[in-house]
Amino acid sequence: MIKYLFASHGRLAEGVKNSLNLIMGPQDDVEIFSAYAGDNNDVVGSLEKKLTSLSLDTDTWIVVTDIFGGSVNNYLLTELKSKKFYLITGLSLPLALNLKTKIVSEDTDIIEHIKEAIEDAKKQIIFCNELNSPETTDSDNDF
Repeated sequence: MIKYLFASHGRLAEGVKNSLNLIMGPQDDVEIFSAYAGDNNDVVGSLEKKLTSLSLDTDTWIVVTDIFGGSVNNYLLTELKSKKFYLITGLSLPLALNLKTKIVSEDTDIIEHIKEAIEDAKKQIIFCNELNSPETTDSDNDF
């Protein structure tokens, strides 16, 4: 079974999951980890506890962290030796939506779908001020 772990500093992961629930309905296959949210500042200990609670040996896990080089991502890099563990950084709602809609089965090429989801999510980063700037023509604004 394909499962997801969204892990972030603060409550970003929780917010992304809540937004997915709103758009796609309940996402029971999504777990979250929020570092430095509340009184617990022991990221390593908390992540170890979280990973122990997951079925890493049996399920395929797509793990998305908020920022490359952050404490959450750095710790999870140690899990890359697991065969069914895919680690991505750059957690955002467009990325989460793309992953959830592209990767529907373990029978698909998961790595290729992850790459597609990342590229599609990158296209959602738009400087909106430039959409109607004088430099653009009417044909540039056709959607």
